[in-house]
Amino acid sequence: EYMRFPDETLFDKEGDCDCKSFLAAMLFKALGKSALFLMSKQCQHAAVAVECTEEWVEQIPDIKREQVVKEYNGKMYMYCETTSDGFKVGHIQDGESIHAFDGIVEI
Repeated sequence: EYMRFPDETLFDKEGDCDCKSFLAAMLFKALGKSALFLMSKQCQHAAVAVECTEEWVEQIPDIKREQVVKEYNGKMYMYCETTSDGFKVGHIQDGESIHAFDGIVEI
């Protein structure tokens, strides 16, 4: 198994968490938003975080903010799950946290 390039993921219409997260990060970049490609050895998962504004952060309930918002290089980023249906920017599975991702690549 290998991580597909974004165009391969689109062409194949499939991919696992790293393929879909990398594609999402590149799409955010194309839209002019900074993104983080996140990898977690602990969770064996990859995800993306998109640059956000304070207005976005205020939309997240206080109890969840710590789990889905991360400051990195002076910017605020919000977790974005790419592999499951029904997730929105700022949603994360119960018991998980953006801070569990130890590998970070700024896109």
